[in-house]
Order: sequence, then structure tokens, then C-alpha cells
Amino acid sequence: GAPEGVIDRCTHIRVGSSKVPLTPGIKEKVLSVIREYGSGRDTLRCLALATRDNPTRKEELVLEDSARFVEYETDLTFVGCVGMLDPPRAEVAASIKLCRLAGIRVIMITGDNKGTAVAICRRVGIFGENDDVSNMAYTGREFDDLTPAEQREAVVKARCFARVEPSHKSKIVEILQSYDEITAMTGDGVNDAPALKKAEIGIAMGSGTAVAKTASEMVLADDNFSTIVAAVEEGRAIYNNMKQFIRYLISSNVGEATWVAATVGAASWWFVAAEDGPRITLLPAEHFLQCGADNPEFKGLNCEVFESPYPMTMALSVLVTIEMCNALNSVSENQSLLRMPPWENVWLLGAICLSMSLHFLILYIIFQITPLNLTQWLMVLKISLPVILLDELLKFAARNYLEAGREQEEKPRGCRLAACVEGISWPFVALCLPLVLWIYSSDTNMADMFCALCSPQNNTVF
Repeated sequence: GAPEGVIDRCTHIRVGSSKVPLTPGIKEKVLSVIREYGSGRDTLRCLALATRDNPTRKEELVLEDSARFVEYETDLTFVGCVGMLDPPRAEVAASIKLCRLAGIRVIMITGDNKGTAVAICRRVGIFGENDDVSNMAYTGREFDDLTPAEQREAVVKARCFARVEPSHKSKIVEILQSYDEITAMTGDGVNDAPALKKAEIGIAMGSGTAVAKTASEMVLADDNFSTIVAAVEEGRAIYNNMKQFIRYLISSNVGEATWVAATVGAASWWFVAAEDGPRITLLPAEHFLQCGADNPEFKGLNCEVFESPYPMTMALSVLVTIEMCNALNSVSENQSLLRMPPWENVWLLGAICLSMSLHFLILYIIFQITPLNLTQWLMVLKISLPVILLDELLKFAARNYLEAGREQEEKPRGCRLAACVEGISWPFVALCLPLVLWIYSSDTNMADMFCALCSPQNNTVF
């Protein structure tokens, strides 16, 4: 059994073929060697062996009463200790790190010796090499000695529990749930079933008992902790994709009511400011249905200009481009495009390219509505791109003012500028910044349209 438990019941130790009393000095020497086995480089799982030279007669044993077992397991002779090498899998350390980045706190609950458990925790990254574990690792007995308030505080801070009983696992889960934590418990034995049932997500090992599998919501076929992390990652990706898609649909459909102003602006630009347009004021453009030879407001103006396909094509192109910009905004719920560029989701980027290709196919080949020249496309982009800027402002507000209550690691800030530029995708900046500067520095006579809006001769309201 457990070395500290077996040795406490020993009165002698066998040395060679002789039996000598187990003095406090010898006992401490044996325990120190066992501790070295359990916490050394190999991190051995230790099992102490002892015999009772003068056991109680079989007929006198009352096996139905477990309380009397202590009477039969006394006056033992210590004969040795077995150290079993059971190293953690190589991929566990990386999975623990991913859990920490994902906001998942991993707590190790084991029946092993505390020293061995702490050593394994250090190897897999639950504890750092220099971490003080005095308030982060407890044995079952130490946990029982705490007051209820101290037990709650211990569960919040602790990351390792050793030499525990089944009741401890259930109690730990119960305390975590009292803090509104979502708990997932792993186990493989019959004694794990209560905790597996109590946790929100019970995870049984594929090699475990049928009782554990029945009490669980999930059965791990390969008994690999990394599979749990991969499942969480896949589940979160599915959830985030669904949420972002719904967000995209709602924002696109609701936004179309407000994007009408953008499409009207694109059509108005062609009438008012385009080099190849009629360059009229907004008043006749607004009342184009009244155009006629007998209407003095349209004197000298060919009414066929209002049947030109250019305004309609530009309005359609603005609407399509805004939809594509809104799709780029949906790459992440609250993360900026500067930190999560479009190529983080190559499938979305491919879908956007395909959609724009179909739009070009409609404009230039199939329906041949009206091909737009470079200046007209630049104007379409000037009207459409602010949708990205607007969403970036909303994301900034959400990240900094609306996401309260989330645990974030305190990071030293030597420079506020350095904190702002951390994580930015500089290739994305280098690609987009010159392009945006070129688009908005190109002369598209946009100022003429604003002058027409502000002109006292124009009484229309947009």
C-alpha cells in the first residue's frame, strides 16, 4: 500500500534474513529514500510491502466489518518498496499549456503520494519549477483538517490533490460548482462514479470500468488527455463559427436598411461628380421622374441620362462590397483584423474571392450590365471600406469596456504603446496600409459631391 500508511503500521524491518526493530531513525531514512524515489528525476510511483509474521487465524477474521481491518494490519514487518515508472505522455505538457491559454484550469486529483504528484505536476506544467506549492497542493487528510471556509479557498487556489478518497472528489466538484464553475471530471474506476455523475461533464476512460462509463457523458477511447483538449478546441470552433455566422446574417440583413444611404451615395456620385457623368445638382437627380421638355428645372438636360445603367451598377457593387467587408468583420467576434488577419480563416477568404468573382462575372460577361472603370471602382471602395472601420470601433469598445468579469493575467506594462501594438500582424498592415492610402488619395471628385450637398441651391435632404 501507500508507503506512509504501511510504514506507520510497521514495528520491524527485515534486513537480509534478520528482523530488526523499526526505530525512528531507520523509519526516517526509509521515508527519505521513498520521497527521493517519488520526487526525483524519474518520478516513481512507490508501493510499500510488509508482512505480518504472526497473523490472526483465518477463522478469527471478521471480513464483513471493515472497521476491524486495522486490528489485522498492525505489528507488520517492512520488507521493501517497489518504484514503478509511469511517466506522463509527451504531449500532455503542450495540452496543459493550451488549456491555460483557453482559460481552463487543470486540477490534478490522484491517489499517489503528495511528493510524487507535485513532481509530476511540475513535469507537465501545472506547477512551475520554482512555484511555492504550500497553498496549491493538499493531501486528503490536509484537506479534511481545514475549516469549510478554508476548504473553499483551497479549492479555488489549489491545482493538486493527493492521497484522496472518492468523497474528496465529489466535494471538490461541489465547491467548484458553488462558484458557478463548469467542471469536467475524468476517472476510470468504480469509486470515481459519484464525482463523474456530479460534474457537468463526466469523462470516463475507454479502458475504465462499466460503472464509470455509465456515469459519464463522454468516454475517451484512447485514454489521452490531449484528446480532451482537441475536443474542446473543436467544440469551441464550431460554436464560434455558428455564432459568427448568425452575427453576420443579422448584421447584414439589419444593416441593409442603413446601407441604402451608401448605395444612394454611390449613384448620386455618378450624377454629381463623375467625370463621365452628367454632373448635375442633386435636385434634378432626386426628382428625375418629373424630367420633361416642359419642365423648366430640367431645361437643357437630356432625360435619357437618368436611364443610364452606371448608377444602378455602382449601387449594386457598393452593396456587394459592403457585404464582403462585413464578412471580414466576422472573422472574429471581438478581435481586431490587425491581430487576426483574414488569412486566419482561408475558407472565408476563399468564399469572399468566389463571391466577388461571381459579381465580376455578372457585370462583365453574363448580363453585361455596365463594366465599371478604375475610378468608379475606387469610389465603390471609398464608400464601402468605412464599414470595417465602424466594426473595429465596436470591437474596441467590446474588448475594453463590455467584457467585464473575465480573468486576465496581469502583465507588466512598461510602455502603453508597446501594449497596443502587441500581437499586430505586421504583414497585414504592410499589405493594407499602402492600399488604403492609395484608394483614399486617388482623385474621384468626392469633394464635388459634398459641395453639392452643401450647396444652397440644393434643397433636397439626404
